[in-house]
Amino acid sequence: GIVFDVSAQSGQTYQAETTLFTIADPQALEVVGNVTEEDYPLISVGQSAEVYFDARPEVTVQGNIERIIPIRIEGDRPLYNIYLSLDEVPDGLADGMTSDTAITIAKSEGVLCLPRATVRAPSGDTTTVRVWNGVEEVAKEITVGLRGDTYVEIVSGLSQGEQVVTR
Repeated sequence: GIVFDVSAQSGQTYQAETTLFTIADPQALEVVGNVTEEDYPLISVGQSAEVYFDARPEVTVQGNIERIIPIRIEGDRPLYNIYLSLDEVPDGLADGMTSDTAITIAKSEGVLCLPRATVRAPSGDTTTVRVWNGVEEVAKEITVGLRGDTYVEIVSGLSQGEQVVTR
């Protein structure tokens, strides 16, 4: 560990409960993050996460959710604190630095997707998009699956190669 503070002086007598030194392990960092109310029911202790640090943008660190605090953070947005342990702590990081965390809730590979801004399915699994059929725009009902920050999975209603109108 590293000595961060020395409260003792040579030749002095101290009571047993007195803190003489503050020592910490710089490799024992944990990340405090927060999740939205919508994501809160989708996370669990032990779930894996990727952590990106502003101070080290070239580094991605793997971690796991260690604790979930079921108390809403004061403020105008419904957020909840979570604590993540890191598999390793790269050099150049210190307590109090900022980071971003990506937690994969579910994953699909090799599926048809559209940009999230193109698909407006506020609460249900179906919505309508406009498709160019070569002559005119037509409305098509689609069923959506997983929704990420960037893309939405299209389960049915569209085929690869169809042209979705975005304006």
